[in-house]
Amino acid sequence: MLNEFEIHPYLVSVADMDEFEEEAELAADQLNMMLHSAVTQAQADDWSHPQIIELIEELCFIWFREPALTELESDEMDDYVSGVIRKMEQQRDEADYDDSDSN
Repeated sequence: MLNEFEIHPYLVSVADMDEFEEEAELAADQLNMMLHSAVTQAQADDWSHPQIIELIEELCFIWFREPALTELESDEMDDYVSGVIRKMEQQRDEADYDDSDSN
């Protein structure tokens, strides 16, 4: 297994969630919970650090476009992250296949 991924630089604060107004603290807590789940799941699948960073960036991008994510329970959050991971793995597999097919 690779070195443990250091998630702390990617975690958000309440100040980062000012667009959520009164729910900024909840939004920060929920996004941080999602990022922890993502790193745990990605490391279990032996993702590289650059792949984990790409996953974090994707989840943050999604987060600010889907405010309803703040309402997910912990197990729903894990399921959501699993779905994003599967989608990214599928896209990576398709890109690898396309690359090998063009050779």
